[in-house]
Amino acid sequence: MPNSSYLFVLCPPYSGSTLLWKLLSTSQNVSSLPVEGQFLPELAGIMRDKPWDASRALPWPEIKAVWESYWDMDKPVLLEKSPPNLIRTRDIVANFQPVKFVVMVRNPYAQSEGLMRRNRWNVNYAASFAMMCLRTQLHNTRNLDNALVLTYESLVQNPAQTCQQLAAFLPELGAIDHAANFKVHS
Repeated sequence: MPNSSYLFVLCPPYSGSTLLWKLLSTSQNVSSLPVEGQFLPELAGIMRDKPWDASRALPWPEIKAVWESYWDMDKPVLLEKSPPNLIRTRDIVANFQPVKFVVMVRNPYAQSEGLMRRNRWNVNYAASFAMMCLRTQLHNTRNLDNALVLTYESLVQNPAQTCQQLAAFLPELGAIDHAANFKVHS
């Protein structure tokens, strides 16, 4: 595995992480998990218990071992995209090397609408959560080495340019199919 890099998509829920994950997965150099790592059967009980509690310690060596059992370890890029990872970057850096991040955000009004519609959250709770995500992503952009910052809006408005940015950031990705069609949640 010395030739593999870990790539974590840090993106709040309902902000385009699935679209970006599918786009990155069009590269033959990428091994992605079949679902978000937090939902794998071996880990759901661990990672879905209070997933947004940043003070909760997780067994990262166990999580890494499970993810590595799913990834094709011969691929140059190992991809993960569970949204709660955006609050766990210190632990990710400590347990996954070499590591790179794609930090992505979406217009908070659109994210809040998705949170209200999909989770039946009230407007205050959805807006508070969206702001927490934005504050955390700002912290991530300022404090993470090896991070590329994108917006959902730039991804959907100009996927070819976004693919160029991704390829420049992580040349190991190789070819990404910006013209591919994807089915996502909504």
